[in-house]
Amino acid sequence: MKPDISQTQGWHLATLWNWDYQDAWDFQKQTVERVRDTNEKWLIACSHPDVLTHGRGLQKPKKGQNFELEDFKPQVYPALPVPFFQIERGGGLTFHHPGQLILYPIVKLHPQRLGLSTLVDNLLLSVRGALEERGLENLDHSRELLGLWQGTRKLASVGIAVNKMVTMHGLALNVERFDHLKQKLAFLAPCGMSVGTYTSVEEISGRKMAPTDVIGEVTRRFFHAW
Repeated sequence: MKPDISQTQGWHLATLWNWDYQDAWDFQKQTVERVRDTNEKWLIACSHPDVLTHGRGLQKPKKGQNFELEDFKPQVYPALPVPFFQIERGGGLTFHHPGQLILYPIVKLHPQRLGLSTLVDNLLLSVRGALEERGLENLDHSRELLGLWQGTRKLASVGIAVNKMVTMHGLALNVERFDHLKQKLAFLAPCGMSVGTYTSVEEISGRKMAPTDVIGEVTRRFFHAW
């Protein structure tokens, strides 16, 4: 299957739901090469079947920060209940499922105009604003541990890779409930934390919701930030 591709506000938007992870990863790498040659701006919006990915390592505390994370233990490989990929992004173990909205921005960074921290902030602000538009309250993305939070519960995770100044990978927002996956992952620590830390837009709002319900507002806000 190939993604639907459209152009809006100077961006190429590629969309495909329940996209095989390997195929989507290959598409990202091809798009990185295209962006490096053309300076185009791409955003991939998708979801994946149940899958685990592991990046280059957990977020490290900065001086004065106080948090402890549980690292992924290789000896659990044989017990992993879903497919697993070792990938090049930052961060530790992350899970994906069909009820997520995943955003992969593929853009060329410029030291004077666009840094990685600005890109990440734009991603999180776009998702936060779209959810607040739908009535969710007390959301927070400015804390020691990167992501989108409501109190002690985590809604979205971020992990970016930069290849010769071009970004890949990105943000995963839990929109639909994923109780089946929580049960499977109970013995793991995604992003170094108990799987019970993670929640979804459905759980918080009490309303049935799908990634397609929020993608329009999220992408509108993200493109407007540029």
